[in-house]
Amino acid sequence: MSIPTKPKHQTISPEQAANPGLFEFLKQDYYPYVDTHCQPTTLVSCKNALSHFLRICRNRKMNQYKRIDLKRYKQYRHNKEGIRKTTINIEIRSIKAAFNLACNYVLIDKTPFKGKDFLFDVKPNRRPFTKKELAKLFEACEGKPIGLVVQLYSAGDRSMLRPGAVSVISPH
Repeated sequence: MSIPTKPKHQTISPEQAANPGLFEFLKQDYYPYVDTHCQPTTLVSCKNALSHFLRICRNRKMNQYKRIDLKRYKQYRHNKEGIRKTTINIEIRSIKAAFNLACNYVLIDKTPFKGKDFLFDVKPNRRPFTKKELAKLFEACEGKPIGLVVQLYSAGDRSMLRPGAVSVISPH
């Protein structure tokens, strides 16, 4: 009867260690990083975007991705799947962030997706305030510091039009 021996550990070449496949990098490094440093919803949206990227562009060594891959991804998501341009821009930012982290970890020499030329040009669809909305806002803010209120409101938060929605927290 022979004594079973432990299987030898598989050795990984420096080339393989320095250039993992995208899927392996996401699983081992990127998702844990996002989970530690970001909100839980950020992790969900990153996983969603990167799973679409892997589905369309396929898993391969990180240094094998080219600029054309992100362009093809963008076109496929918009033209074939009918996804809105704004949504695709958000996904592209998540994909670029993963490659930037790999570059920071020196797993790839440079990110192939540098620059903003990948994003769709989209116009903000925020409508201007009506006179009635502005009157309600100023009425709610009368006698109160309104800098933060105006910033929130101009970002599209119209919930402050409800009575009692605007209040000031005193630091004392």
